[in-house]
Amino acid sequence: MLHVDIPGQAEIARLNAVRATPAVSIYMPTTPLTQEAQQDRIRLKNLLREAVSQMEAADTA
Repeated sequence: MLHVDIPGQAEIARLNAVRATPAVSIYMPTTPLTQEAQQDRIRLKNLLREAVSQMEAADTA
C-alpha cells in the first residue's frame, strides 16, 4: 500500500482560516502510479497556468 498525504481536520481548518487575497485553491485528481506521474505534472502545470490567467484577467496578479 502506498502512503498518500491526506489533509486532516487541523490542516483544513488552517487553510479555511486564510483570508488573504488573492487566494487560489487547485483541486485535481492524482494517482500513485508512477507511469501516470508525467500526466499529473502536465495537468498541474495547465491548472496553474489557468489560475494565473484568471488572476491576470481579474487584475489581481
